Amino acid sequence: MDDEAAGAVAGEVSGDPATEASTLKEAAGVLAAIADRARPESSQAGAAEPAREGHIFVLPEEIEQATFLAALHEGIRALHERDRARERRDRLPANVGKPWTPAHDTDLLAAFDAGMPLEEIAKRLQRTRIGVRTRLERHGRLSPA
Repeated sequence: MDDEAAGAVAGEVSGDPATEASTLKEAAGVLAAIADRARPESSQAGAAEPAREGHIFVLPEEIEQATFLAALHEGIRALHERDRARERRDRLPANVGKPWTPAHDTDLLAAFDAGMPLEEIAKRLQRTRIGVRTRLERHGRLSPA
């Protein structure tokens, strides 16, 4: 097994978004081909039907074991990253990334003009402190940082 295949099998990622997207696409293709064409067989020699325990899957002939393992590790890595992204999103306030409405702007400016701290405004509007600060800069209430 060459170094590149060994790294892929170990789940290493280059960090380059284009390479990573290509690797994910390739891994997805390999896993889809395996899922579509792998055939269950029993690990028991001469068994007429596959046993519930001891099943193995025979890879299609054109897919090498190193390629399969690399695709499997890449799929696992992508699923973990997707889960971490969801967890990060779940920790963010509800209005992060949503457009500001005129009512939000009115509430923002009134709270700021009343002397409310940015953290408290952010909680009240379900935004991040940075989002609140940026919006206040846009309205001319704060100088750009």
